Amino acid sequence: MDGNHMEPKPSSWELTMLDGHPLLEDPYRLIFPQFYEALKKLIPSVYLESNECSQLRFVYTPLHGVGFTFMREAFYQARLKPLIPVPEQKDVDPEFPTLPKPNPEAGRDALKLGIKKAEQEHCTLILANDPDGDRLAVAELDPRGRWKLFNGNELAALLGWWALDSYKVRVAKPQVSNCIMIGTLISSRILASMARVEGFVYVEGIPSFPWIANRALELEKSGRTVLFGFEDCFGYMFGMTLPDKDGIGPAMQLASMACHLRSSRNITLIEKLREIYEVYGFHSTLSLFLEAESKEVIDDIFENIRNSNPDGGYPKSILDGEFEVVHIRDLTTGLDTSFPDRKARMPVDESIHMITFTFTNGYMVTLRTEANAHIPKIKINADIAGLPEEKDWEDLQDKLNKMTNAVIQEFLQPEEYALIDPRRTSD
Repeated sequence: MDGNHMEPKPSSWELTMLDGHPLLEDPYRLIFPQFYEALKKLIPSVYLESNECSQLRFVYTPLHGVGFTFMREAFYQARLKPLIPVPEQKDVDPEFPTLPKPNPEAGRDALKLGIKKAEQEHCTLILANDPDGDRLAVAELDPRGRWKLFNGNELAALLGWWALDSYKVRVAKPQVSNCIMIGTLISSRILASMARVEGFVYVEGIPSFPWIANRALELEKSGRTVLFGFEDCFGYMFGMTLPDKDGIGPAMQLASMACHLRSSRNITLIEKLREIYEVYGFHSTLSLFLEAESKEVIDDIFENIRNSNPDGGYPKSILDGEFEVVHIRDLTTGLDTSFPDRKARMPVDESIHMITFTFTNGYMVTLRTEANAHIPKIKINADIAGLPEEKDWEDLQDKLNKMTNAVIQEFLQPEEYALIDPRRTSD
């Protein structure tokens, strides 16, 4: 023994004495009853009653993750019918034996067993969490017997509408003008369009859920009511019960929405989404990426974008002037031409490239990179926001595709820089 230190007694390492010790408490037993109670308070009592009466059932998969126990209790608290789990994926298994990629963004591949179980059980709705339970994916059977897999922005439109509807039913004297919803600059602008009609405030920020949560906490501290926050890749925050990305509370809310729509109006989530577009305008998004040989190649591409005109400066149009750029935001340099002083209001980061082009016809595209990416790539996030009176949705969708292809060809020049589109690469 060192003269300056005393060795602990062997009995100090004995842990069995902790069992049953009066000072030992299980934090789960303290936290989770409060968590579920807070979630339930966000559902108006009249909607809890419709949950209890509804015959709607839901197939659920946690994709071999931790979600089943928590989702089962959330459904019980919301008076929903018990979940029908996908047996092969119900329990935690870090090997993910049934999935090539345990990620809701994998779409039909991730929900293959969920669809099989739903068809066996004659269920029309499937809920899925990612393995750590903080994201939510949803599929619904349409009248023609085809499964509609909602993308992240479509679910945000539904959940945002439901957050506002529930608030107005739940609160005796709702103050919609004091309410906030939060999205990101690469998300669909559907909630911004909803805000202009309904009177709440839509806040847009960088694609980061910590940013969304921290901004929500700041706004709540200032006296605002934060109803909803989201990012496009299936991350949602419903209310401020948990100021972070959460897959359990939003799933509980979405199931309650489905029950209410079915019992009160006999419509589906698919039909409700169409109604949202009818009222606030059709919105559609497109996300993809191109791989590059090196970071230096990407730097050259963005340098060329910033100096693409003969007189210097950013591109002003695409397709020989058919579609004109009205605003440019560059969060690498701090430029935002939508403000009189041309200075960006969002955080600037010189370690990445992020340029957003807004066009006169409601099309917006963001070209960006990520710090420390394993494979050098350029991400493209495009969005078209139609007006309520624009009813030719196919034309808007065609414009989204046409303009995105033009931006890729004219701004990124994939042939010249040998960019690779993984979608077109054969195995």
